[in-house]
Amino acid sequence: MTLWLGSQTGGAFDPRGPGGVLGAFLFSNLCQPVLGDYGAWILVFPYGFCLLGALADDPKATLASWISEWRDALGAWNAERRAAAKKVALERQKKIAELAELRRVQQQVKGAAVAVSPALVSAPKVEPKPAPVETPAETVALVDAKDVKITPELNPVQNIEPKPEPKPERELKPLDRGGKVVVVKPAPIEKAKGPTVRRSGNYEFPSIKLLNAPTANAGLPAEDFKKRAEDLIQTLTQFKVSVVPVDPENGIDVGIQQGPSITRYEIKPAPGVRVEKIANLSNNIAMNLEAESVRILAPVPGKGTVGIEIPNRHRKDVLLREILESAAWANSTMEIPVVLGVDSVTNKPVIQDLAKMPHCLIAGATGQGKSVCINSFIVSMLYRCTPEDLRFIMVDPKVVELQIYSKLPHLLIPVETDPKRVPSALKWLIAEMQRRYKIFAKVGVKNILGFNTKIKNESGKPKQEELSLSPDEQSAAKEAAEHVVDDGIVIPTERLPYIVCIIDEMADLMMAAAQDVETSVA
Repeated sequence: MTLWLGSQTGGAFDPRGPGGVLGAFLFSNLCQPVLGDYGAWILVFPYGFCLLGALADDPKATLASWISEWRDALGAWNAERRAAAKKVALERQKKIAELAELRRVQQQVKGAAVAVSPALVSAPKVEPKPAPVETPAETVALVDAKDVKITPELNPVQNIEPKPEPKPERELKPLDRGGKVVVVKPAPIEKAKGPTVRRSGNYEFPSIKLLNAPTANAGLPAEDFKKRAEDLIQTLTQFKVSVVPVDPENGIDVGIQQGPSITRYEIKPAPGVRVEKIANLSNNIAMNLEAESVRILAPVPGKGTVGIEIPNRHRKDVLLREILESAAWANSTMEIPVVLGVDSVTNKPVIQDLAKMPHCLIAGATGQGKSVCINSFIVSMLYRCTPEDLRFIMVDPKVVELQIYSKLPHLLIPVETDPKRVPSALKWLIAEMQRRYKIFAKVGVKNILGFNTKIKNESGKPKQEELSLSPDEQSAAKEAAEHVVDDGIVIPTERLPYIVCIIDEMADLMMAAAQDVETSVA
C-alpha cells in the first residue's frame, strides 16, 4: 500500500492508512534503499500473486473475475464518454439550426437592424462592377424542339476547288407546313453503262433475268422525318442535353441522311456537352421514338456532329439484281467478289473480295439471315467465276439448304450431308493446300494469283527442256539431274482454281466431330 499512497503516510496508525510499522519498515528501510521504486514494484507483483494463491481457493477464477470487472468498468466508461460526446454534438447542431432559422427570419423582416462591425464601417466602400453582357455574336443559339429545321445534306465547309462535273439533282420534297424542311431521298444505285459478260470460254454465266427485278418503293412522307426530329430534340432536352443548329448559316437544325433501312439524324451538341452523355441515352431515345433499336455514332467520323441512326418504319427491300447490274460490280477487279448488300445510310453497294478472307464466319440469331447471306455469296461467285477459276466444297448438315446447287459444274464433290464424312473432305483440302504451297515454292510465287499470272505470261513460250542445248550444257544438266531428289511434286501447266469450302450450320458439325473439324479449320 505504501507504493500507492507514499512512504510519508505509511507509519500513521490510522485505519484508513496504507499500512502499519511493519509495512513502513519493509518499504522505507529495506526495499526502497536497496531496490529503488521500480525494483520494489517488481518485487510486489510476485509477492501479490503468492499471497493471492495462499488466500484464495481458486486463484485463476479470482483473477479472471477481477479482469472481467475491470473490462466491464472500462467499457461502461467508454460508453458514457461516447454518449456525452454525442449529446454535445446534437446540442451544437441544434444551436446552429436555431441560429440559421433566426437569420432567415431576420432577413425576411423588413427594416431589420443589422449590427455592423466598426472595422467594416471604417473600410472604404467598393462598388461592384457590373457583369459583362455577352454580345449577340457570342451568344450560342440552342435548338427548340417546336421548330426544327432539317436536311440530309451537310456541307458546312466549302473548299475552293475546281468544280466537278454536274450531277443530276436529287428529288426534293418540301413540307406543306411552315418551316424550312427539306427531305432528300437516297441516291439510286448507279447502273453499269455496258452489258455484263455473258460467256467465258465454254462456260455461260447465268442470265440476270433469273433474279427478281427491283420495284419502286414509296418512301415516307417528309412529315414523319420532321416529327422524329422534333421528338429527338425533345428527348435530349428532357435529359438536359442542349443542341445547337448543325448549319446555322442555312438555318438547318438537324441533318438527315435517309437510307433504305435506317435514317441518320445528325445533331451538334452545345459547347460543354459531353458526347458520352448522348451515347448513354440510346435506350431512352429508342423508347421515346418507339424504335426497335438506336445506334449512336459519337462523333460521326470526319464531322463535328453526333449521328443517331433510327430504323425506318417502312424499310426498302434490297435485291441482289440491283447490285449485280450496278457500276460498282461491273468495275470491280476483285478475284472473288461477293455481295454483302448496300450501305444503310449512303445506299452504296458493299462488295468485298473473298480471296482476302481465308476464314469468314457468319454469325447471328435464328431468322437473322445467315443462310440468305451464304446464298448471296454463292450467287455472286456464280455470276463472276467460271469452273476454271473457282471450285466449291459444300457441306449441308440440314440436307435441304444447299441441295439446289448439286448440279453446278463448280463442285469438286457432291454436296456433303453426312457429318461423319466431313472430316475426310477437310483433310483432303488441307493436303491439297500443302501441295499447292510446294508448287508455289518451286515456281517462286506467293499465291494463286501470282501462279496464274505466271502461267498466263509463259503460255506459248517453249519450255526449258525444249530449248536447244550445247553438248557441254547437256552434260551439265545430266550431271545435275542425278543429284536432284524427286519429291513427287509436278508443276501444273494450267491455271489453278480457287477452292471455296462452304459449311452450313458449323455448330452442328462441331457437335458431331469437334476435334477433327476444329483442327482442320484452324
